[in-house]
Amino acid sequence: GRRGWVFRLSRCGVPIMVDAFLIVVAAISFVLIVISNIVFIIKMTHPEDKNRALVPKIIVLLGLTLAEVLVLMLPFDVAMASILPRLDLAVDQLQEEAVSSTMWVIAYISCAGMAFVIIPFSINFYDSDEEDSFGRRLCVSFAWSALILGIFAFLVGILWGFLGEVELPVWSTTSPLLPYSKLSVLQKQSGEGYALAPNNKDGTKGFYQNQGIVTIRTTIAVYILAMTAFVGWFLVMLFSGIGLIALPMDLINAFRTRPKAIDVRDFANRKLELKNRAKELMDVGADWERESKGSSRKARAKERIFANKFKAMVLELENDYEKLMIEYKERGGNPLIPWFQLFLGVMSFVISISWIAQVVLFVFLKPPHQRPFLNAIFTELNNVFSLFGTVAYAVFAFYLLWAAIKGQMKFGLRFLIISIHPMSLGKTMMNSLMFNTAVVLLVSAAIVQFCAIAFGGYAHTTAISQVFNSQVRYLKFLSWFYSFAGGIFYILFFCVAGISFIILIILPCFHKPQSTREQLNTHR
Repeated sequence: GRRGWVFRLSRCGVPIMVDAFLIVVAAISFVLIVISNIVFIIKMTHPEDKNRALVPKIIVLLGLTLAEVLVLMLPFDVAMASILPRLDLAVDQLQEEAVSSTMWVIAYISCAGMAFVIIPFSINFYDSDEEDSFGRRLCVSFAWSALILGIFAFLVGILWGFLGEVELPVWSTTSPLLPYSKLSVLQKQSGEGYALAPNNKDGTKGFYQNQGIVTIRTTIAVYILAMTAFVGWFLVMLFSGIGLIALPMDLINAFRTRPKAIDVRDFANRKLELKNRAKELMDVGADWERESKGSSRKARAKERIFANKFKAMVLELENDYEKLMIEYKERGGNPLIPWFQLFLGVMSFVISISWIAQVVLFVFLKPPHQRPFLNAIFTELNNVFSLFGTVAYAVFAFYLLWAAIKGQMKFGLRFLIISIHPMSLGKTMMNSLMFNTAVVLLVSAAIVQFCAIAFGGYAHTTAISQVFNSQVRYLKFLSWFYSFAGGIFYILFFCVAGISFIILIILPCFHKPQSTREQLNTHR
């Protein structure tokens, strides 16, 4: 078991048992997360935002830190749960679980506030016309944020009022009691005065078991937690499902198409080709601008799709130009980078396959066919050294976050119905960083539930598992998504991953290359 000193702290009269080693690891992890996020923001920010947009940068830092801390709270909860057996009184155990549950509720409400209020306000203020007065920009941004908050609060309030009840299944056992004289020797030695009636002579049971439903109204705080995770599930299902396939594919393709040194003749030919593509893009864009003047409201949706496709092709052209410069001026660049991308691609492929296997073996299969797989690995790593299990869990959990960002970009580039917010080293505007931070916050809220279910053997004693498995899972309406056939979201997650495999890997093998004008004309 775990070794170390356990301290009793007190907060508002509630005893809190804390492992000294756990405190040190949590503090170091938090500091590393903050430092990593600061470096990430500095490296990703566009030069135009280097010395400005300080408030959006702080908001991105807070949002990313909150999302990552939320994900890492699960192994922290596992460690806290391991302390419970060392408490002397059952009352202390209940108080400890209550404190952990409160921490989760606060984290989820903070996540919802960042994603639905603070970040939308910052994006609107950042994108507003700088020629307007500061007061006007502030009022307009505040109005949009108040509208989003009002819609969210209204929906949550209405749903909680009508559907905020937990329909908890219970089993009751009814049996006639047996007198002491008819008990077995073992039952007498154990001190049990009564026992369930044995089976009858005809083989039927001498006792009866009945299943019923106990209805309990949940708190508004737990319902906000449930709805935040519920919204995040749609993003995990869609974006992480796509990213599960796209992430290893893109990393391996980055190695396959790595920059290689070229001579002057190849450079001139490639540069001319890029110049022709750029001219064609400009011509098609000018034609579309003339045709779209005075367009109807119905045509604006099609115009938005065309604009997203145009933006995607400009982004692709910029990447091809950067690659050409690396091939000619830097003679292919650093040779270690492609091999590192290949390593990450292979590791991503292994993790993707492991995630699929874990969901199939532990979520879809039911006892006695259920297999622990990663649960057993995490538990064994924890037995060797508690930090090992935490690191292994973090790799799989953060991989889903990474896959969600990749999936969001792939979805925007492919289907063009949402605005594209690409993130590139040194070229990312703050509105894109804030948008992706909001995605990460909502995805992290669902990933905690995703992992609490998929890693049920590793996290079954945690406070958040109790919240999800005894309340959120049985909430009216939401229970249908979590209980049917292992979970509707898991099924759709698999479907999206399968469709992504066909679209991203199989179909391109039969795809005929098109010119720039042909690709854009399909969306006109």
